Amino acid sequence: MVKSRTKNDPSYEGRLSLAIDALNNEKITKLRDAARTFDVSLTTLRRRLKGSVPAHNAGITRRKMTPTEEAVLRGWVFSLERRGVPPRQHMLHEMANILLAQRDPTKIPEKVGKNWVTTFLKRQPDLKAKFARRLSYSRALCEDPVVIGGFFEEIKQLKEEYGIADEDIYNFDETGFAMGISSTAKVICSSDRSGKPSLIQPGNREWVTVVECVGSTGTVVPPLIIFKSGTNRAECVRIQTYTTQNIKSGFSHTGIVPYNLQKVLSQLQIAVREATPASIRPSTSSSSTWSPKTPYNARTLEKQAKSVKRSLNMGDLDSNSPSCPAFNQLIKGSLVVMHQAAILARENHNLREANDILQKRRTRRTKALQADGILTVAEGRELAQELPEEAQPPPPPNGSAPLQPAQRALPRCSNCWEIGHKRNRCPNIST
Repeated sequence: MVKSRTKNDPSYEGRLSLAIDALNNEKITKLRDAARTFDVSLTTLRRRLKGSVPAHNAGITRRKMTPTEEAVLRGWVFSLERRGVPPRQHMLHEMANILLAQRDPTKIPEKVGKNWVTTFLKRQPDLKAKFARRLSYSRALCEDPVVIGGFFEEIKQLKEEYGIADEDIYNFDETGFAMGISSTAKVICSSDRSGKPSLIQPGNREWVTVVECVGSTGTVVPPLIIFKSGTNRAECVRIQTYTTQNIKSGFSHTGIVPYNLQKVLSQLQIAVREATPASIRPSTSSSSTWSPKTPYNARTLEKQAKSVKRSLNMGDLDSNSPSCPAFNQLIKGSLVVMHQAAILARENHNLREANDILQKRRTRRTKALQADGILTVAEGRELAQELPEEAQPPPPPNGSAPLQPAQRALPRCSNCWEIGHKRNRCPNIST
């Protein structure tokens, strides 16, 4: 009997595959001998020969999303993360529903459950939900390998031109903090107290500025402290903070001393200027029946693939033929392209909506209200509906009457709403 630790071994499935191949190729004729040779369970080997699948693949047929669709979603998440806009859980949920609706537009689309995102993340060990931190767009643009590479090249040229050694490289920084301000902390108080307890802070607030300078070899320059007091009380803290190992580690992390550009480039995760891949938007059809023709969505592609396999006598389990894996890879690549096209079509739709809203906001006119008094909603509607005769456009000319030149309407004051003058010449403005 095989031990339980052997079944949990990552190579256990590989040994099962080797045992099945040995039996199919008649290198080993008996099941017991194959199980003993490859150190696998006899019962498991017998079940696999009858068509059973591994436990981690048993639930694939019961899932709403196929492995190819989940792989496309993983690629979409990685693409957004590289561009600095990782999706939220509701966005992933919405994109999964879009892929389900893209399978067959003629049928009512299925939808994933409310807990689908949680189970999807459990199945994907390289994805995880985390809290995001804010990063301004200007700082994200600086995470460009071309810009960083040019900066390091300039540092290298300056060191060679002026003969600057690593011992002559220093770094300084300035920081300021307020004294006399209590921060939020967990305290011990009475259990009968309602609400949060108060923490009294001293009233004498003042700012302290500290300028520190350290060298790349671990040397520390005495600090410059702008402090109201006459005694420096932070000597012990500074000795524990600025150690030689800490200073050298900081310079090594920047890649300047020692010079190492690849160490900085390997930490970049955001590519704001990434080019958008070209795609073709799949067309839709209103026909509810299917016949062998050019596939236009995932459902018709799968039917076409099954039809071709039947015509070529290629079974799903016939993996010995070299054309079968190539055909399956071709089908999988086509499915990936279709799913990516659906995702890009949705992103294009969202960008168009955002662009339309921005255009409407830019073209919206703003009108100044009267300076004195309060304008109610009813009064505003009356002012909008009241159009004096001078402001009305002239009637269209008759066919017999000669055309008259257009006359410009008189200006309206935005202060008293009278026609004939502007706000800067309004007689009702008090000096």
